[in-house]
Amino acid sequence: MITQDELKKVLSYNPDTGDFYWINKPNKKLPAGYKAGNSKTGYVRIKYKDYQYGAHRLAWLYMYGEHPKNLIDHINGDPLDNRIVNLREATSFENSQNRTRPQKNNTHGTLGVSYLPYKKLWRARISINGTRISLGKYKLKEDAAQAYLDAKKRLHPFSTL
Repeated sequence: MITQDELKKVLSYNPDTGDFYWINKPNKKLPAGYKAGNSKTGYVRIKYKDYQYGAHRLAWLYMYGEHPKNLIDHINGDPLDNRIVNLREATSFENSQNRTRPQKNNTHGTLGVSYLPYKKLWRARISINGTRISLGKYKLKEDAAQAYLDAKKRLHPFSTL
């Protein structure tokens, strides 16, 4: 694993923009001063010595001198925004609390809400440390969504909603 000293010898980091730049020529293709990383995976990744690092994890190492012990959460939900003010250490449960959009397989487009066709009702549920808690069943999707948002504000301290 790369150390902070080695990182600072090969890359410079701008905490105001979240961008990394090569200080020393890492290979023949990339000149010094070239912006480091690519975002093919949705996160900025930087390859160094045959290892891919998340730029958000390198930013943490660069600024604080140690590899993060947990995940790094992008506070504003944008995985391309690696400004140090937008990064915080989080457990997987804390990181999931910061979800602001439903998952791709959600057919209703609403966080924490699912439809029960056999009852013709909308169900609201929230997870706390891996345990699902029922928030009730509602005739209107909007009521279920509001119940979820109200609970999220109370029960998910890492949420930015």
